[in-house]
Amino acid sequence: MTPTLSICIAAYNVESYISECLLSIFQFESTLDREIIVVDDCSSDSTVHVMRDLITKYPQENIQLIQNIENLWPAGSYNRAVEHSHGRYITFLDSDDFLIASGLESKIKLLENNTELQVVYGNGVFYERWKNGLSIQSHMVKLLEWSIDNIQKKLYTTIPMLSVSCSVMRRDFFDRLGWFDPLCQSNDWVLNIRIFQYLTSREQFSYILDPVFAYRMHANNISKDQNRMIGLLIQVVDRYIPIEYREKQYANIYFFASLNLIIQRQYCRSLQLFRTALSHELQFARVLIYCIALVSPTRFIADRFPRIFFRIKQIIQSISK
Repeated sequence: MTPTLSICIAAYNVESYISECLLSIFQFESTLDREIIVVDDCSSDSTVHVMRDLITKYPQENIQLIQNIENLWPAGSYNRAVEHSHGRYITFLDSDDFLIASGLESKIKLLENNTELQVVYGNGVFYERWKNGLSIQSHMVKLLEWSIDNIQKKLYTTIPMLSVSCSVMRRDFFDRLGWFDPLCQSNDWVLNIRIFQYLTSREQFSYILDPVFAYRMHANNISKDQNRMIGLLIQVVDRYIPIEYREKQYANIYFFASLNLIIQRQYCRSLQLFRTALSHELQFARVLIYCIALVSPTRFIADRFPRIFFRIKQIIQSISK
């Protein structure tokens, strides 16, 4: 029997988190007709062993485990999960994140009641040190009230925190988008650009504000190599952003990287990246933010600009996943 929803998960070295991820699906989406496809991307820890134990312990949960024979990174692994999926609808969940409420079925009902609708966005909360933090994208509601053209321009000129985790879309719509780009690892940003390049009217997308998943923040991911992070983001700009918007995006990339280095107290490298941001089209307000943060760095950013603080961390986290 064809399942209603395919939940696609890309896993890499998540032995400490994958159980919580899957058990949360069992708990909060127990009545949903679904399949779970987990693609292990050549983990070097016990992720596969943990997965096999879960499949044995919960045979009724319709879980598939697929193992890559070479490292495909998240985009390629998600595409492999889609290849093995059978649902009429599809959603994605990072293997170190987990559900905190039921919400997938309500998104499916919206899609089934409106044939024009192609994708329903969801929401979550940042999760760090055993507590929930800010809502990930409640501030994105205003953005989603704009016209398609203005949303597309926003995606071209900033790196908005519009997560695709636990968003539900029609499988045939995802097929028309061309799936994830295996050459780019900024999955949310790239997929959102492709979604809004394809959509033609506001009636084709919707949004549910209630948070249903926790987006786990890792201290070790926050300290990932800055050069790699910058390179991956610039790769998206070069492949997807129109030429007239690229200078502004280059400035954004180097600005957020420089703020992250202030948090890590790597001041010399931070100043180098900030100078690079200034060589592009950096907004004056961000120049002021950087100068104040340099004087009173971590506490200032975290206490006075919590959204900026979490935004920096989420950008780096999304690249690391």
